[in-house]
Amino acid sequence: MRKNTPAAIQCFSTCQNICLTPTCPPTNNSHKLFNTERGPKAIGPYSQATILNERLVFVSGQLGLDPKTGALAEGLDAQCHQALKNMSAILEDAGSSMDNVLKTTILLTDMAHFEVVNKIYESYFPNNKPARATFAVKALPKGGVVEIEAVAYQNVTPQHN
Repeated sequence: MRKNTPAAIQCFSTCQNICLTPTCPPTNNSHKLFNTERGPKAIGPYSQATILNERLVFVSGQLGLDPKTGALAEGLDAQCHQALKNMSAILEDAGSSMDNVLKTTILLTDMAHFEVVNKIYESYFPNNKPARATFAVKALPKGGVVEIEAVAYQNVTPQHN
């Protein structure tokens, strides 16, 4: 690497062969798309989750959609609970759990909902307080008021796909 190469490029070049499992060879950087019937179908061209190196699970943003009907739950509380239930189901089927979540991102259409969402969110993470960011956004798909995504580590092989 040249001396004057920007730090971000140096990091990318160094990290492109990252290995996230204890025994993976340097070329085992594979990811697989993951979907389960226990979570709502994606409403766009994306997967419910992506699994990297059979170790990290990246869960796409979850709205408060009913997995069977695709209908949006009524109101903030119901949408928040449903989004977290969807996330939990996807994580479980991907071989992880809410206890294994490392980071979440919450999108809110109104920051006035922050405290209500915090109380509901906390009830889904009684033993784990993952890193988190919360952002206000102008709008969410299907008229949702909250969307939550997560990154977690796996502890078992996925049950479904």
